[in-house]
Amino acid sequence: MVKMVFKWFGENDNVTLEQISQIPKIHGVSRPLGSRRGNGVMSPSKISRMTARAADAGLVLEVVEDFSISEEIKLREGDFSRHIGDFKETIASLSNAGIKCVCYSFSPMSEKSALWDDGILAKKYAKLGREGLWRNYEMFVSEVILTAEEYGVNLAIYPDGHSRPFQDMPCLAANERDVDRLLALYKSRNHGVVMHNLGLNCGRFDDFRMMSRKYGAMGRIHFVDMENLWMDDASDMQVLLKTYHSADFDGYIGLRRRASVWDDEAMRNVAAGASYIAEIWDTLEKFNI
Repeated sequence: MVKMVFKWFGENDNVTLEQISQIPKIHGVSRPLGSRRGNGVMSPSKISRMTARAADAGLVLEVVEDFSISEEIKLREGDFSRHIGDFKETIASLSNAGIKCVCYSFSPMSEKSALWDDGILAKKYAKLGREGLWRNYEMFVSEVILTAEEYGVNLAIYPDGHSRPFQDMPCLAANERDVDRLLALYKSRNHGVVMHNLGLNCGRFDDFRMMSRKYGAMGRIHFVDMENLWMDDASDMQVLLKTYHSADFDGYIGLRRRASVWDDEAMRNVAAGASYIAEIWDTLEKFNI
């Protein structure tokens, strides 16, 4: 059964866990973590507090989002080895607290603590180039995938369009060919991708539904980011969900708010969207479509 989760930003979020728990068919929440640069290993006690708080509201926290890999790792300079060690230890701590999926970015200068207008960083990436970025990514995955497998955590990389402040930066995953190359690096099921219901934004991409079917059948899609619960054409949502169902998708569908203010209307829209998704999925399950 597909699991719907709602993005929760923590104790200071204007949307409470109690409100989220009222969304129909909701499985739990996902928690954005953002940059960990310079902060070392994420505290196991902090992770446990997050999951316990969700459990108190009758929700599970099994997904963390927006985990930005440090620029040192992407460039393989400075303290990159220490940062990789911290990432591996954090994977272990997240797993011990019940986290099953880590969605991360490897896009240049996507790290939230980095200065997006930092000309020095931009020059470093320009010198590194696309193949250099690919080389560094392959080494990064080789260094962390065994830890992910050991602790049963699925690592899901965002397409580059997820957070790309500079469009002239090297691009890792812009189209189907890139994603094929990325997944072929290591054929472990724990090495997967995030699929965005509005497609890949970094460049021209191939048939998104076909990609969803292919990677879903491989068991390599771990998180589907539903940017827009009400797509331009409702039939698009039906076809997309049918695609995931036919691929035996058993990952997470992430819901997010679109309204800047969380009020009764915003709550009703999300609830209606969640109900719509659940009804379509239940129909697909019932009739094995």
